[in-house]
Amino acid sequence: MLPASVTTLDCTASRCRSSAAQLRCHGKVRARKGTQKRFRCPHCGRTRSANSGTVYHRLQHSKAKFDQAVTLSVEGVSQAAIARVVGVSVSTVRRWLQKAAEAATTFSDLHIRNLSPVELQADELKTFAGSRKNTKWVHTSMSVWSRLWATLHVGQRRLRDVEVHYRDLRSRVSMFHEPPLFVTDAFKYNEQVVKKVFGNRLVYAQVQKRIRDNRVVRIDHELIVGPEWRLERAFEKSEDSKRINTAFVERLNLTLRRSIAALQRKTTAQARTTESLKERLEVLRCYYNFIRPHGSLRFGRKTRTPAQQAGIATRRLTWRDVFFVPLDRPRQLRVEWLVGRGGEPGRDGRWAFYA
Repeated sequence: MLPASVTTLDCTASRCRSSAAQLRCHGKVRARKGTQKRFRCPHCGRTRSANSGTVYHRLQHSKAKFDQAVTLSVEGVSQAAIARVVGVSVSTVRRWLQKAAEAATTFSDLHIRNLSPVELQADELKTFAGSRKNTKWVHTSMSVWSRLWATLHVGQRRLRDVEVHYRDLRSRVSMFHEPPLFVTDAFKYNEQVVKKVFGNRLVYAQVQKRIRDNRVVRIDHELIVGPEWRLERAFEKSEDSKRINTAFVERLNLTLRRSIAALQRKTTAQARTTESLKERLEVLRCYYNFIRPHGSLRFGRKTRTPAQQAGIATRRLTWRDVFFVPLDRPRQLRVEWLVGRGGEPGRDGRWAFYA
């Protein structure tokens, strides 16, 4: 573990001779919320607070109030209701959610990497931004075994958006020892994009639903890429699926509907822009993967998060773990008070609670 005298932060000054120099406690200053510690770089002599470079910097409110507002936003509460509950203005809530989305996006992009899935599923969710004429599609994909929400893309339902989404998924998945099973619906662009991005490195199947009078009357399954024996082998390795289906990603879509006020049916809290919709979804993705325990990942008395099940994290995280990552240089941050909760720093300088 790190010595008690060494602080939790690295110097982020651009002119510092050693940008990875660990700061040391320099003293305390009085603030409106009490006393705050100041830290000093032994090389450049620059001082800073613990909140510098994070979303908590110059917040003008307590961290607990900020975390409460972000939590309410991913539990289906509108921004106007959050403002009434927390006791701030709607514009303040909107600005806080923008900061939280930036930190959540940085955190997810940093740690959702090198996945080794057994089964993948992808789907699209229809919504709108601004007006009902401005239709948007939320493209999502997940690893079934860990329930990890792997990728997110907000755009249209066209060839370019499907390719951007699947290329993002390909960049987060490591090379396969065994080809995983990948299942989507029968959208017309899915087959050609999957073959272009993944080639023959997976077993790809589609689910086609026949709908009549707004009811599913028939479901067809079709194997697109890979021989039949590889499909059977993928089912043997899978602990969840025994046939071709998209049930798990459809359940993820329901979670999105219930967790974001802008995605609920007949809502009055619709997103005004595509950027604001994506920001709320990025906050939800981080919350879903790292903070909220998943009901289907219960082992005895303990319930894991998807990140724990995927081997990304060794414990359930909190918003403080996410928001204390510097937005400019997240890879060089080491947080001692997290180490003091039972972890050890890794050799590569990553956080102590990651495997």
